[in-house]
Amino acid sequence: MHVNAIFPLPVKITEIAGSLAVPEKVLDALAGPSAGFQAYADRLARLDVQLHTSPINTPIAGIGTEGYTLRVSNDGIAIGANSEAGCFYGAQTLRWMLQPDGSGETCTCQAGFCEIMDYPRFPYRGYMLDEGRYFLGVDVVKSVLDWMALLKLNRFHWHLTEDQGWRAEIKKYPRLTEIGSKRDSTPRYRNREPPNGETNSDGTPHCGFYTQEQVKDVVAFAGRRHITIVPEIEMPGHATAALASYPEMRCVLPDDLPPGGADVLGRHLDGSNIKVATRWGVSANILCAGNPKTIDFLHDILKEVVDLFPGPVIHIGGDEVPKTQWICCERCQERIANLGLKSEEELQKAFTAEIIDYLASLGKQTMLWNEHTDEGLAARKDNVICQYWTGSLDKVAGFLEKGGRLVMSPSSHVYVDHSYALLPLRKVYHYEPLGEEAEKALSKRAFESASSGGIIGVEAPMWGEVFKSKWQVEYCTFPRLLAVADIAWAPKGAKDHAGFMKRVERALEYLDVLKINHATLEDADPSDATIERAKKHPDFGGYAYF
Repeated sequence: MHVNAIFPLPVKITEIAGSLAVPEKVLDALAGPSAGFQAYADRLARLDVQLHTSPINTPIAGIGTEGYTLRVSNDGIAIGANSEAGCFYGAQTLRWMLQPDGSGETCTCQAGFCEIMDYPRFPYRGYMLDEGRYFLGVDVVKSVLDWMALLKLNRFHWHLTEDQGWRAEIKKYPRLTEIGSKRDSTPRYRNREPPNGETNSDGTPHCGFYTQEQVKDVVAFAGRRHITIVPEIEMPGHATAALASYPEMRCVLPDDLPPGGADVLGRHLDGSNIKVATRWGVSANILCAGNPKTIDFLHDILKEVVDLFPGPVIHIGGDEVPKTQWICCERCQERIANLGLKSEEELQKAFTAEIIDYLASLGKQTMLWNEHTDEGLAARKDNVICQYWTGSLDKVAGFLEKGGRLVMSPSSHVYVDHSYALLPLRKVYHYEPLGEEAEKALSKRAFESASSGGIIGVEAPMWGEVFKSKWQVEYCTFPRLLAVADIAWAPKGAKDHAGFMKRVERALEYLDVLKINHATLEDADPSDATIERAKKHPDFGGYAYF
């Protein structure tokens, strides 16, 4: 590819007349990082691609720790950086630039003469894969990590537990995978009743989980691509699979209450005989916050998770927690009284604070969804990162004012599981984390804090309710992830939609070469008429459908 097809968009490119013939085997060498940086650099050096990291006491100015410089000239290709990660990102840029020319043993690529100076806008550049719903397996996860690396994304948020499945082996609690990784069936329809009295079940069991050895293998694979994994273990909600495995962690409910209470959709759940969920949506089955054994249970799980994932952050979810069972549970009400709390909402905050402190004692920071992102949480700001996905931005103003950190994942702009009619490519591209919308919603002090490092990055979630295959995940991810990569890396104010679309056209050709599935531009950016037709679909407003 030529320099005008690079993703994400570099900070500064100076094109120079001329090009350099490069053996096509350089592409293979660039794409497959070795176990160590030196081996990677040595392999590329044999192909006349020089990687150079500057000494700590004489760093390359202006590019930070993840930036790089790249020069293509008659003298060859030289990539310089202040870190191994920077050199790796320079190598990914070179992958975008190379265009095959010829065929057979004499096939070469052309690299246009240029000088590039580049560095990221945000330190956190993420993608989330939800496997709590559908287990996809090691090969799919590794393919995700490969194309994340190509886009210089450096955080893989691995959503491993849900109401519908527990996907990570925990040796102290084997039933989490013996029972929790399996469900009897899967809903045929999302959150609506099926038409014509049909059953909302496909009747097919689904199962799967990662052994700890497999997790270690994936962690090492990601590390070679300079990607840190952020595992998510949901609590206290989205925990039906955990409760099906260890029902003693559930609330004790009065005999005269319908089993499990009512969920948010008004249906009753099997609280005394909990099974791994076979429906989507939000469940009233949540972990009992008044049971001391629940905290011990979670501590034990998190200790094993911490040992498996060397990255600095563990995600604990915390979203969509209906309090029906806590309201009716004597143990939860007793804990509310003992702590002097005023409500079940405050009980969740106390529960969350205890988990944050425990992870901090293990040397980890806690990440959680933004439902409880307030000034109170800012007291633990050094150990907390909040992920914004919903609600008005002004609700996180107090957190930002006091120095809290946010990763931006607004469902309205970067949820790549949504249908293209709901979230077209152009809408993703025009999202700006620090734009007019944020400035209007936040206080002046909060916006200043956000602009000076409070917003640490952007992440595109891929929720898994209807994604059964690698093909489907890729179809909805691309080309939207190209836009997300630009948002996370390119400087603010660098948007050029026409130029972006030209780069996308070239990028889709490269994705075809790499056998990465994607939507066509027509599908990814549907016309207004197509969107109006799509609104008549029963699932419009939610996830993509196939």
